[in-house]
Amino acid sequence: MPDSSALSSTEIDASEARDALRSRAREAIAKQPAPTVTILSSLLAAQDELGYLPVEAISEVAHRMTASANAVWGIASFYPNFRFTPPNRHRVELCWGPTCHILGAQHILQGLLPHLGLVNEGETEDGEISLKLNTCLGVCAHGPAMSFDEELAGHMSLDKAIRLVGRVKADDPATVAVGKIRADAEPPEDILMVDEDSVMEIKND
Repeated sequence: MPDSSALSSTEIDASEARDALRSRAREAIAKQPAPTVTILSSLLAAQDELGYLPVEAISEVAHRMTASANAVWGIASFYPNFRFTPPNRHRVELCWGPTCHILGAQHILQGLLPHLGLVNEGETEDGEISLKLNTCLGVCAHGPAMSFDEELAGHMSLDKAIRLVGRVKADDPATVAVGKIRADAEPPEDILMVDEDSVMEIKND
């Protein structure tokens, strides 16, 4: 092992960062309820904590589950919801469920993508925004819905979406003051929530 005194400050910082990742992953894995601990649940716990699965997290899962790193990697790489690179600073999700889709999610996406310099969901080059389509955010009555760093906002429009993305990037503490969904909010009377097998109706009378 090299003498730490011979290491550059950059190398020391990198080593400390790796140790921190290992520690956070280890703690997240250890906090799982004992009856439910599996390789998959451990990977989910680590990603929930870190935002992605670095090599250090794969190693910690393998150690905890007494499995090989290759076996853990094989499971992680099978599921598209796992990511292996750090996410951008802010996470923005657009609900793509049937109700939000019909209420205007597609129009929002078509305008938001070029605004962010993207052609599809993904990461902006400036490292600021990770845009993802969410199968359902679970607030159909307030569609179209989006989330900004886990804060839900409803009745979105393209202009509102662009404005809130700007607030997120500016680290504005009032990011979702416009359109934020209250826990006690009632669905509007003219919206009928539907599932995948139903037909959506918007009452205008």
